[in-house]
Amino acid sequence: MTVNNAASAVDRFATCLTDVEAWLRACRLRLTLNPTKIQLMWLGSSQHVLKLDITHVHVISLCLRVQDTARDLGVVIDRQLSTVGSRRCSLSTRSGYYQLHQLRQAVWFLSEDANKTLVQVFISCHLNYCNSLFFGILGGLMNQLQSVLNTTACLVTGSQCSDHIMPVLHWLPIRQCVDFKVAMLLHQSLSGI
Repeated sequence: MTVNNAASAVDRFATCLTDVEAWLRACRLRLTLNPTKIQLMWLGSSQHVLKLDITHVHVISLCLRVQDTARDLGVVIDRQLSTVGSRRCSLSTRSGYYQLHQLRQAVWFLSEDANKTLVQVFISCHLNYCNSLFFGILGGLMNQLQSVLNTTACLVTGSQCSDHIMPVLHWLPIRQCVDFKVAMLLHQSLSGI
């Protein structure tokens, strides 16, 4: 995209939002744009993005600054869409170990079923949230996530981390969870579900 095309795209974007605002006003609805919640960024290769000199976009009555990253539903996306998996992986690993540290005091006083429920709520759901972003990441990053799951399994069963206890708990390894999630999303999109 050239700079002229980018300026044209910004104008079309601003016109589109103005039209949406006018339509909502005609329907007696109000479009409330919160400038602290709106994030605008260019997507493309680093060579193309560096050529663009548009740093602010005027939309309706707002002046939005173009960002390097955007956050949606807790997932940080950068303009090349390249570090999404590694950043999400490190956040999930750090958060998982933090949750394990918090749960460590409680597991000694609860049954194994209660521990499984707690782990499902605090650890597994967090590791499975947006895990399709982990598809294709490097093995080292996947091993970090797997270590959180292995430590969780040790905590639940009270066994040594060197024991092979994942089959006992009927948990899939992280890579297989990611593959399953991607296959399920693909099936749903092809089936129209």
